[in-house]
Amino acid sequence: MSRYLDNPEPASEQPPEGPGCGFLVVEDKAAVERATVCWGLCYDTQLHILPFPQSHNLEVDEDAVVFVPVVGEPLSTHRYYIVHAAGREAGKVSACSREGDKTTFRFFSFVNDVPPRPFHHSDVYQQVEVVKLPHRGFKAVAVAPDGIPPGFLRMKGWTVSKLTHTKYSLIGDAQGIDWPLRLRMPNLDGIGIGSGGSPAVIVGRWYCPFMFIRDGKRLKDQVKWSMFYKMTLEQSWEEIYNCDNDHVSNRRDEVKVSVTVRRSTALLGRTGTVQEGGPQMVDGVMWFRPAARQWWEK
Repeated sequence: MSRYLDNPEPASEQPPEGPGCGFLVVEDKAAVERATVCWGLCYDTQLHILPFPQSHNLEVDEDAVVFVPVVGEPLSTHRYYIVHAAGREAGKVSACSREGDKTTFRFFSFVNDVPPRPFHHSDVYQQVEVVKLPHRGFKAVAVAPDGIPPGFLRMKGWTVSKLTHTKYSLIGDAQGIDWPLRLRMPNLDGIGIGSGGSPAVIVGRWYCPFMFIRDGKRLKDQVKWSMFYKMTLEQSWEEIYNCDNDHVSNRRDEVKVSVTVRRSTALLGRTGTVQEGGPQMVDGVMWFRPAARQWWEK
């Protein structure tokens, strides 16, 4: 977070390459030291600038929420999904109402707020843009042209505070795909004959907000279990053929292989083969389904 306090330029960086990638902001030690008042004696929980961190639950008008940056956008757009972190709506995302949702009574019109709902990647009404006001507080603007922000964000000048009793451990860099490492061919000299292949190498790291992961749990249970999932992509090379030369010959050493092999196979947890050999995209969701029922599944 301290990277953005004095220099706004890094916030304009595009997210890492790959579908569904974005940024998470973590409050580091330097940012904590700066968030003090009374000559460093007290910790100021109120946030005064953007971007908002995701390492804490935040409080807006007594609602515990997490501001998750919209994927595929730089932080400088200040676009967020507002995820409820506790209470009856835990795990759901606040949604903007539409102009057509207004009710007119005599000479006045009132907005009928729509309730929070499960996240959907194509629902632009679940996105708001947060604007810092010149003097104090923030305001929210709907990303949808006919959208109206939810009630607790509709008034100008609302404030945001960190809930210090909730802190998410987002330790270590997660820069997405390491493409140079991903595309690197294995060192064949380091792979012994009969070893079966190369050791697994981590070629990608991510922290994934729970709402982007569907693992069969209810939303409330997912939030209780973990607000963020840690995901890694490992790559290894397998031996498909080997041959020993047991005699001396003047002929050129040649090996002819006539066999059909799969160029790549996706595995879950290094062992469970994925259906169809790889993930399947359905309605914007990439599913990694086990090809066979595992012992831990009911």
